[in-house]
Amino acid sequence: MKKEELIEKIKANNRLLNAVVQEMYLDNSLNIRTRDYYASNITSVRQNGDQIIQILDEEGIAE
Repeated sequence: MKKEELIEKIKANNRLLNAVVQEMYLDNSLNIRTRDYYASNITSVRQNGDQIIQILDEEGIAE
């Protein structure tokens, strides 16, 4: 898999995570603590994806 393909897959995953967070906050059956907990974890996953993209760009991995 090429670097560009990896980056696109990570970006697509981040878009899906954004959608999950939005839906989660619209779901009134979840209490605030639960929503915030999951949102925090999802944010961490997105940040990890962003860091991977940055490393791929800097190191030229999988070109």
